[in-house]
Amino acid sequence: MRINNNKKIIKILKSSLVAGAIFFTSACVNSNVSNQKKNSKGISQAVLKQVNTPSIRLKPYKEMTLENGLKIIFVEDFSLPTMELSLLVKVGQRNETKSNLGINYFAANLLEQGTSALDANQLADELASLGTELDISTGIDFTTISIDGLTLSAEKIIDLYTEILFKPAFKEAELQKKKNQVLAQLKKIQDSPSGVANMKMNQIYFQDSVFAFPVFGNEKSIKSIKRSELIKHFLKFYRPNNSTLAVTGAISEELESKIVEVFKVWPSRQVEASTENITFQPPLKKYFVSYKKGLVQSEIRMTQPLFPRNHPDFLKMRIANEVLGGSFVSRLNSKIRDQLGLTYSISSQVDHRKDLGTLDISTFTKVDSTRKVIDQIEGELSAFITSGISAKEMASVKNLLMAQFPRVLETVNAFAFNLMYLDFNEISYSYLSDYYKNIEKITLEEVNLAIKNNLSLDKVKFFIYTDPKAKTQFGDKELVNQL
Repeated sequence: MRINNNKKIIKILKSSLVAGAIFFTSACVNSNVSNQKKNSKGISQAVLKQVNTPSIRLKPYKEMTLENGLKIIFVEDFSLPTMELSLLVKVGQRNETKSNLGINYFAANLLEQGTSALDANQLADELASLGTELDISTGIDFTTISIDGLTLSAEKIIDLYTEILFKPAFKEAELQKKKNQVLAQLKKIQDSPSGVANMKMNQIYFQDSVFAFPVFGNEKSIKSIKRSELIKHFLKFYRPNNSTLAVTGAISEELESKIVEVFKVWPSRQVEASTENITFQPPLKKYFVSYKKGLVQSEIRMTQPLFPRNHPDFLKMRIANEVLGGSFVSRLNSKIRDQLGLTYSISSQVDHRKDLGTLDISTFTKVDSTRKVIDQIEGELSAFITSGISAKEMASVKNLLMAQFPRVLETVNAFAFNLMYLDFNEISYSYLSDYYKNIEKITLEEVNLAIKNNLSLDKVKFFIYTDPKAKTQFGDKELVNQL
């Protein structure tokens, strides 16, 4: 169950079919990076190739790696006089500890609050004068910082973008303003039953891990973050050898050279991989509840462990999830919403991250029907694991996924993001070029085996946020009111 601030990433992922039923991503082609050569500037550069599939012609792209370790992906599109620069930095919540929760969120989001030469208002004015804005997204695994605009102002945009990245101010006053904004945002979430349910489910499942908290931290950590810690975090992780830059749009040779020149001076630094937050022990108990008097409906969440994004069963479980709860005609929605009328909405999603994954189910219902909905979810999931999906469901979902896939290629920005995303997850670019072929060759038996191998009622955890009058419904269910 994710709680993050990746507005742009979420928008792209939804249209790009990446990580699961809700958060999807795709890719490109391995052969583009196989023929490396050194150019006159000493840059390791991939030979530009045009890659084909039986039904899709992928956009040509070029990849190079600067001497400081920065990987740059160029995707040209001269249909409009626009360009975008998007930097993916391999740092997120997974690189934090419980003593500095939210530090990456604040470090990234303070980039737009001033540089050594421009205060927050001056920077905002500069961005507005160029007809652009900075888009910053912080997540669990990585962070993106993007800027776009007309190529007429390309050089000024590039200069401003690098000033933001290379010379952030991290002023104390701006840090305090951001803290107040985030604390207000946290209060708003805590006043929302749905928001409370999402946060509590994370806390139950991820226990002592940093993943138990929103990407901006909790009240205690937000108040305790210091400017010196932000600077230390930024200097440690925001490095060229820990980043990939995507440059898209109407990019001339002159602009390409300009980008290389300004980014090659960015100093590299050894970045040690952080693994201390990856392992955690889910609770032994199955049902958890928290009561609040006056709630008119119950919020119900369910989570069970799944695998990371680069697992070989990824596409099989994508198919499985669409049948279970990933679409409006899914089993959960058809049974619990349409047939029984117990909710207006119920859905499942698969959340695949760099190091782990989960299957999540989310719904709400009247307080009086809380137990009934929980029983129905368990019943549907049990039948799903035992019997799998049908040939008809399989064919329908395959057609859906294949029909949606061209969205990955609709814009050069989404296409380039998918290249960065796959590279981050150490997945071959051939995922994209072979997508249709790989979907087609998956058999019904393989999907149903993946369901049996990866799902188990013994690993399921429920959280229910409801009115105290629901207590009488639970009977033999061991609900723990500890949150």
